[in-house]
Amino acid sequence: MDSLVWLASCLEQGRTAIAPALVPPGQRKRLETFRQMGALTQVRAGAVICPLCEAHGVEVIAADKAVCDDCGPVELTTEHLRRLTPDGDWLRRRMAQALGLSDEPAWALVPERVWRLGDIGRSGQRRRVLFGQRLGDVSTQRTLLSLWPTHIGEIPTILVTTTAPERVYLPSVEVQLVPLPAAFRTHGNGLVADEAVWAGLQFALPPLAGLSRHGPFAHDFSDVLLS
Repeated sequence: MDSLVWLASCLEQGRTAIAPALVPPGQRKRLETFRQMGALTQVRAGAVICPLCEAHGVEVIAADKAVCDDCGPVELTTEHLRRLTPDGDWLRRRMAQALGLSDEPAWALVPERVWRLGDIGRSGQRRRVLFGQRLGDVSTQRTLLSLWPTHIGEIPTILVTTTAPERVYLPSVEVQLVPLPAAFRTHGNGLVADEAVWAGLQFALPPLAGLSRHGPFAHDFSDVLLS
């Protein structure tokens, strides 16, 4: 699985605590690569699977102790408590840098779901860039639509998202949807924009009035247009 496909999947599923010790061996290298890049941050688990019976969840009561219903007191190591979580701030910052936008923090439009990264392109060809995750929820889509006139405006908009485009319904606005793994690639400790995809997005023709399009999508996602 491509690295950004995996990261997008984690964000879309709301996975906030990944136990490295429980990750399949084939995925551990990817996990470590993302950790070194800064895409994952380390957190401490509040509950773990009992390391003795591996059958019960146990609550951590001290820095190195837990109690299992069957096993009684259990000694824990740092590795038992180690968890990694996707760093959304890192991802949004790296996307903005890849697009040549300012280093200002992304502006949250819908808390924990949609952010405005900035504007790209020249006058007359400007595009507003948003990033969204977990957009399948109807209430999230309604909130975004209600904010559109005042917080996004009439400028053509590109929405990079971890959500499958067919699950995002935003009628009556000019927006181009592109999956995160298609928009960027990992490079070094950051991301680079896929030039072919972004060229197609910026110069795609606007949707015809009254036409609603939900696929099929072009190979470069340039005609994922909803109106």
